[in-house]
Amino acid sequence: MTSVYDSSGNRRFLKLWLGQLFSQAGTRMYQIAVMWWILSKHLENGGKFAGIFMLLVSLPSIFRKKKITQTIDRFSALKILITADLCAA
Repeated sequence: MTSVYDSSGNRRFLKLWLGQLFSQAGTRMYQIAVMWWILSKHLENGGKFAGIFMLLVSLPSIFRKKKITQTIDRFSALKILITADLCAA
């Protein structure tokens, strides 16, 4: 059985995976904070506004799915992940 640290390819994957882990953790913390703010700001209709927020956040990727799949096919996955994380930052 080989270790994750055995080859440079695995080390690069580990760095990429850890970067994604921290990036996703930051994104999820942001979403939780926004949801918490929405629910505390709108006590009576918080659920409705939270649902609208979640819908609006997902719409861009739904409407752009064809362009997104073309981009994924055309470029390296590593470059896409790094570019997306840099844009999100």
